Amino acid sequence: MKPFLLLALAASLAANAYLVLRPATSPAPITHNQSPLTPHASNVPTFTPADWENLQSGQPEIIARLKQLGLPLSLIRRIARAQIDAQFADRQRAIDEARNNFPYWRETHQGKTRFQFSNLEANAALRREKLAALQALLGPDYEDPLASDNRHLAYLPAEKALKLSRLSSDYFLLREPYRNWGTSITFPEDREKLAYLEKQERADLTALLTPEELRAYDLRNAPTARQIAMQTRFLQPTEQEYLAIFDAQRVVDEQFPRNIGRIPAEQAAALGAAQKEADAKIKTALGDERYADYERSKDFNYRQLHELGQRLQLPVAQINAAHDYAKTLDTRSREIISSSKTSPTELAAQLDALSAEATQTLKQHLGPDGFAAYAKTSYNLSNIQSTADLLRKAPPAPAPKPGS
Repeated sequence: MKPFLLLALAASLAANAYLVLRPATSPAPITHNQSPLTPHASNVPTFTPADWENLQSGQPEIIARLKQLGLPLSLIRRIARAQIDAQFADRQRAIDEARNNFPYWRETHQGKTRFQFSNLEANAALRREKLAALQALLGPDYEDPLASDNRHLAYLPAEKALKLSRLSSDYFLLREPYRNWGTSITFPEDREKLAYLEKQERADLTALLTPEELRAYDLRNAPTARQIAMQTRFLQPTEQEYLAIFDAQRVVDEQFPRNIGRIPAEQAAALGAAQKEADAKIKTALGDERYADYERSKDFNYRQLHELGQRLQLPVAQINAAHDYAKTLDTRSREIISSSKTSPTELAAQLDALSAEATQTLKQHLGPDGFAAYAKTSYNLSNIQSTADLLRKAPPAPAPKPGS
């Protein structure tokens, strides 16, 4: 064993021996500066077994006893919620077990099965019962848990925000049976019921909110608002621009609501005309340059390119140039294919040339890495190349007959 290890071992043994053999020491006596603990005052209320029984049975008078103990109201509310949860624990457990034991191979991520909806409805019904019991227990000290979730309704008074949250929750459950059954099929009677519920919810909103509050609600929550938020993600409009887009598009969406089914064919022409008029109003409000940005932002291909540009930290001007060029590819490829006087081999060669030009141009805008990522998901690029490959495999045209 090395000398260093021997010395370390000896030092450790000596320290351990000292700890074992050292004389015991007495704790330091209390000095005159240290005050001994004093017993509780006799007038402080105590929590008796009877109080526990009242709490467990949900008797409202227990809240006054908790206040006498000096507990803060926030803690009293938590105790009350915990007790209500305990009272309904068996029913909640049954609902949760039914959901957790549902066969995973029958679940759908596209929509809710009938069982999933019934489970959701049962959970919502139980939650309403629990809230009613909590309100009866706390009385005037009751605070709806939904109130803490209403930050997105901060533009409304607290009481109206709470009523609006309940209203939205109720209509969500009312709509659910008529959509999202895990299928894309919607029956005419379902569309009628959804349209009726849409109309009824609007009437309730109008009765609940002032015109100014309803306007603020629509600007944040209407289907038009949600659609614009998605489309203008990379436009980053000013509030004035957003209001101009919203007001013009809302006219179209109210006349042709799209959230209750596909627009009938006989209304398609009228929808196109209304949308054209709305786009003209938006262009006037935004100006040519910002309107061009707005048109790009609505294009899924542009949003894809923009995300790619953000990842590679490319200038927006390069992304815009790549998008504007990519938009021409579909039109140019169609013009080549529509040439009836050109042989399949010649058409394939023209498409190859277009593909080579697109590769070179897009690489200039996006860089080699950006182009490689974009090419994997670009329908236009893959369609040009696949069409050229098919044309090369096409049988040659029959030779003309003599004298023809």
